[in-house]
Amino acid sequence: MQDEFEDMSHRLANSDLDIDENIQIQLYGLYKQATQGDCYADQPWTSQKEAYAKWSVWFSNRGMLKEDAMKIYIEMVKRLLSLSTE
Repeated sequence: MQDEFEDMSHRLANSDLDIDENIQIQLYGLYKQATQGDCYADQPWTSQKEAYAKWSVWFSNRGMLKEDAMKIYIEMVKRLLSLSTE
């Protein structure tokens, strides 16, 4: 699964997809959970909108197994890539 996760991450990073900001932030949280595990970073100020959004979505995945985060990430990226070819 690790290889497929890395492949999907690479494909997404090198695609020219115009991805909705909400989807991007969800993918970020899943990627961080899959690669680093639970979020232990200090909560940024809410006025730091982007940093807070990233922290919040990663923190919301707390307790999720890395493998589960990888599975969800892979499925989301596959769906996005398949939609771009339709």
